[in-house]
Amino acid sequence: MRYSIVSVLVLVLVLSSCSKDEEVKRYNLNTTINPVEGGVVSPASGTFNSGETFTLTATPSENYEFSNWSGNAEGTSLTVSVTMDSDKNIIASFTKKDTDGDGITDDLDICNDTPNGEPVDPSGCSNTQKDSDGDGVTDDADTCSDTPSGETADANGCSDSQKDTDGDGVTDDLDTCPGTSSGETVDGSGCADSQKDTDGDGVTDDLDSCSDTPSSETADANGCSDSQKDTDGDGVSDALDQCNNTPANVQVDENGCALPPVYLDANGVTIKAYEWAQVGDTGQLNGVTYTIVDRTMLIERIGAFEDLSTVCTSKITDMSHLFEFEQGVRDYTIPGNNISSWDVSNVTTMNSMFEGSDFNQDMLGSWDVSSVVDMKEMFNASDFNQNIGGWDVRNVQNMSWMFGTSSFNQPIGNWDVGNVTDMSSMFSLNAAFDQDLSAWNVSSVINMFGMFSFTSFNQPIGNWDVSSVTDMSGMFNSNASFNQDLGGWNVENVVACSGFSFSTIQWTLPKPNFTNCTP
Repeated sequence: MRYSIVSVLVLVLVLSSCSKDEEVKRYNLNTTINPVEGGVVSPASGTFNSGETFTLTATPSENYEFSNWSGNAEGTSLTVSVTMDSDKNIIASFTKKDTDGDGITDDLDICNDTPNGEPVDPSGCSNTQKDSDGDGVTDDADTCSDTPSGETADANGCSDSQKDTDGDGVTDDLDTCPGTSSGETVDGSGCADSQKDTDGDGVTDDLDSCSDTPSSETADANGCSDSQKDTDGDGVSDALDQCNNTPANVQVDENGCALPPVYLDANGVTIKAYEWAQVGDTGQLNGVTYTIVDRTMLIERIGAFEDLSTVCTSKITDMSHLFEFEQGVRDYTIPGNNISSWDVSNVTTMNSMFEGSDFNQDMLGSWDVSSVVDMKEMFNASDFNQNIGGWDVRNVQNMSWMFGTSSFNQPIGNWDVGNVTDMSSMFSLNAAFDQDLSAWNVSSVINMFGMFSFTSFNQPIGNWDVSSVTDMSGMFNSNASFNQDLGGWNVENVVACSGFSFSTIQWTLPKPNFTNCTP
């Protein structure tokens, strides 16, 4: 009996399975119109039996034409046959009509019969179809497109007020010189210089070198009277020129006499050259002859121990290494070695200028260093210790090792160091320097590596803006004197600070709180 029941159950399962296999699959049709106003599709959607085949038909709206089928059907005919063997998503695309093919659709085209190939405006009209100024000549043939209303135009679309018979750019109704030669430039009255004599001296303007000859004065063939001539070309008229044979390219004073190429600056110290002066030129001031030199000439003079007080250095931009490592070879107390009158206003680099030298003269205080960008190692390991607190260092960017390994100890707290980016080892190994620097703007400085290392510096600098600094490694290394509060420093950008305060035995006040490195 038990086996009979099992057999019946198996039979029921088999029959049930067969019933499911015989079910007919159904698939969904979905159509999309692009753009939605372009037309309609029939049928638009529905559910169909698997294998069922039918025809989709696209019907364009007014001013539209059918483009193509895409998605699960392809073709460009208005109808497409579809067999449902899966769900179908079919797109019917329509485009606006452009009957004359000018790129403007019919719904916008007010000139719908434009000849093939002619460019059109946004209204679909070409120049052969328009007469913009209403003069009876179509735009393609109209050479005067803005003929005033009511004026009669010729075949070229031009009225009398628009014609320019002599082609000088002035219409005939305004032209007082109608016979102007081709190519000549005219004024508002249509007259060229060859037709005018503005100053009435009998020489036409095109030949007149002196266009404002005074009335009643006789002019030569060039239209110049005696009061207007400058025979030697120095810019001073012959009537005023006391030196009428000045050589070419020489600058002169108001009397027409040559100027020396050098002059004494308003500060009463610096000898400067005029911009027009050339290297090698010489000039006398107060009985002293000065020579304008370039870097090469200056180096030669220094090497030959020649007079350095009678050079004009205005043309020099590079003074790097000039006196580097000079020890016991030059007596700066001799007048010929006085360099206080040097013009350094155009110098951009003084890198290592006095490095390792025994120069220590009060000659540099009046120097205009406002163009200098690089003062790296300028006085490094030198004997220099003179007042240069008045220097304009606003453009300096590099002061690395500037006073390192030296005995410099002068007030420089008023310096504008706002553009300096590198102060690494600036005072390193300088046991003498201990001046107030609290007013310095160090906001542009990036590198302060070893700045006060091995020094006795101990001044309040807690107000410094060091937010741009990335390297403070060894900044106060082995500074046995420093003890100032730097707890307020913003050191969030510092990534290198090893040895920052190594062996600072007096430092008990707060130090910076480094978060990106270990001091």
